[in-house]
Amino acid sequence: MLGSAIGLTALFLYLTSTRGTTTGAPQQILFGSIFTTTSSTIPVVAILAAVALGAIAMVCRPLLLATMSPDIATARGVPVRLVGLVYMLALAVSVGLSSLAIGAILSTALLIGPPAAALRVTNKVVWSVTVACLFGVAATWIGILLSYDSFYWGASHQALPVSFFIVAAVIATYLLAGLVARQRAPAAVDHGRAG
Repeated sequence: MLGSAIGLTALFLYLTSTRGTTTGAPQQILFGSIFTTTSSTIPVVAILAAVALGAIAMVCRPLLLATMSPDIATARGVPVRLVGLVYMLALAVSVGLSSLAIGAILSTALLIGPPAAALRVTNKVVWSVTVACLFGVAATWIGILLSYDSFYWGASHQALPVSFFIVAAVIATYLLAGLVARQRAPAAVDHGRAG
């Protein structure tokens, strides 16, 4: 599904850029730009972000139950389809908002990588969400800092792209979380045997 969506996106961007004047919009959509966000879009982004967070806050408990066991959720009277629809709409708004600054491609990396790393570190829901948010914010800030600093790394004085460093930070976080999980696994087994 993701491959076909990216393929259709590339097709539509190609058709748009070949039939009209190019203003850098295709690159803006795919890769975003933190540094070209206008001040007029910030209030709209803030309002839509608040709506998305509010929607998730309203359905968080039923969503968690429907995620863990749809049959039990249905038996308890949870409207599973409605909860799933609200979640998907909030997710779509979030990805759309994040694509303004980081692009559609990088949104996917930040949507999958930090939560996957957080699940390797902890298995409690609240801690997983908190750790995933911290990993995502840290990867973004590290990526921006390294991209800015990369201007001075070579004689050509050409900065490397922010998205490269953010994805590298996400991958490094995932791998380090795997090492932490491996270190904790033998300790948990030994603790279980001692009990």
